[in-house]
Amino acid sequence: MHPVAVYYRDYKSENGLMVPHVLETVVAGVNQKHQMTIQHVTVNQAVDDSMFAKPQFAMAKVPAH
Repeated sequence: MHPVAVYYRDYKSENGLMVPHVLETVVAGVNQKHQMTIQHVTVNQAVDDSMFAKPQFAMAKVPAH
């Protein structure tokens, strides 16, 4: 396994909170890096409680042999 470094850059104010808009991941010994650019941030958006509800799993009937 190789050490991984994540760099947070391009901080911008979003509703008074400084948020990085560029995240760059570098793996030691690898000549390639991954960059993620964040285009839009919403702070403290209302989220419906149902988003956190335990999912209901349907039971499938298995035919008898």
